[in-house]
Parts: sequence; C-alpha cells; structure tokens
Amino acid sequence: MSTEIITAVIAAVVALISAIVTITGQTRTARLEHELTLQRDAQSKETKNNELVAKYRNPILKSAFDLQSRLFGIVQLGFLQIYYYKSPTDKEYATQHTLYVIAEYLGWIEIFRREVQFLDFGDLKTSQQLEKILSNISSTFLTDGFDLTFRLFRGQQQAIGEIMTVKSEINSGKHECMGFSDFVKRLDEPEFQRWFIKLSKDVEVLSNEPKGHERRLIILQHLLIDLIDFLDPECIRIPQSKRYKIESTRDVQQEIMQWYAKQNAV
Repeated sequence: MSTEIITAVIAAVVALISAIVTITGQTRTARLEHELTLQRDAQSKETKNNELVAKYRNPILKSAFDLQSRLFGIVQLGFLQIYYYKSPTDKEYATQHTLYVIAEYLGWIEIFRREVQFLDFGDLKTSQQLEKILSNISSTFLTDGFDLTFRLFRGQQQAIGEIMTVKSEINSGKHECMGFSDFVKRLDEPEFQRWFIKLSKDVEVLSNEPKGHERRLIILQHLLIDLIDFLDPECIRIPQSKRYKIESTRDVQQEIMQWYAKQNAV
C-alpha cells in the first residue's frame, strides 16, 4: 500500500474520530443545556409559587383566622345565642358579620385562584399541599354528608367570591376583597343579597338550635386551623395560643377523622 493511500486513510480516520467527538460533545452540551433549562424553569415556577403565596399570605391568613374564630365562637362559646337575641343592633351585627367572614374568606380565595390559573406550578410540593387544604375546605362547605347548615355548593362559593372582589384603590389593576362597611351597604341590593339568603337563615337556625348543626362547622374550623398552620408555621403572625381547634364528642371526633381520611384518599 502506497504512502499516499495510508496517509489518506489516516486522515479519513482522524476526521471521522474528530466528527464523532464533535457530535458527542454537541450532544452532551445540548443535553446539559436542556437539563439547565428544565432546572431554571422549575426554579422559576417555584419562585412564582412562593411569590404568589407570599403575596396573598396575609389576607388569606387573616380571613381564615376571622372565619375560624367565628365558627369557634358559634360552636364553643354560644356567640349567636348570646348576641342574636340581646338587642336588634347586636342581632344585626351578629348576622351581618358572620355572613361577612364567610364571604371575605371566599373572596380572597377567588382572587388567589384567578392568579393561580395563569401559572404552571407543575408538581411543586408547596402548591400541592396548599391546593389540598383549600380543596378540603371547599369540599366541606359543599358536601351533603352533614346537616345542611352553612352548606354552599362550589358554584355558590365561587359566586360569593366574585361579588366580594373589587378593584384596589391603592394598586392599579389589582383586586382585593370588599371591606365590611361596603358589604353591609350592598346587603340592601337584591342582586347582592340573594347570595346570602340561605346563610342568613342558617344563622337564625344556629341561634335557635345550637346542637345538631355543628359537624360541618367543626370540620371547617379544624381545616382553617390547618390552613393557618400551613401559611404561618412559625406562628409569627398568629400565635399558637390562638389556634385552638373546637373540642368535640367522641362520635364527632370519629366522624372528623373519617372525613379527613376520605379527603386525603382522593
């Protein structure tokens, strides 16, 4: 074999090896770039998730605390039995503010969900945990498994949340939940009031018959405490001393445990 042929073969082999090395390097680089892109996307999603939770932590935390506090007062302290018949003014306040703390919570959840639907959180653990708690609360409101006092179908929950949502006077383009004074004013409007007719009747029922209607209220209060624990695990905003769950009888405790197990199995 001539020197020229050997040289040509060697050159071809070197070129082939060089091409293989180049392709392998490019493939490896492309794979690394793809992996880095996925990591950046995941970090970006997590950042957006954390920012969104942080943005609405305080209003959701406050509304959850106010609602659980009222439920605790109704079941544990006889709030409605004390104030519903104490005077016309007290009755009006007890009714209107009870309706408001329910509506306020649903309002902030609706605002939060409007932003969530435009974001892709994937399988991030934090968003899954939060979504599970919120879903359990919504399911407890709507189920027919308890006495119908304070039952709200999912559409009713959403509708109340929608009518409670107003444009922020401070942050242009943003939304917030209606305040109590505006809520009271709008209760005189038939189209607004209609969403609270049943709840108003439920308040009256609870005022007259405190026993036999408490199961939904107890579970809601327990789940709201779970939400508070999730949003404020270090007890910075709400101290541990204000996070008591309603005490219940053994049969109610068993029913609560079964409800928790059922929801967690879904």
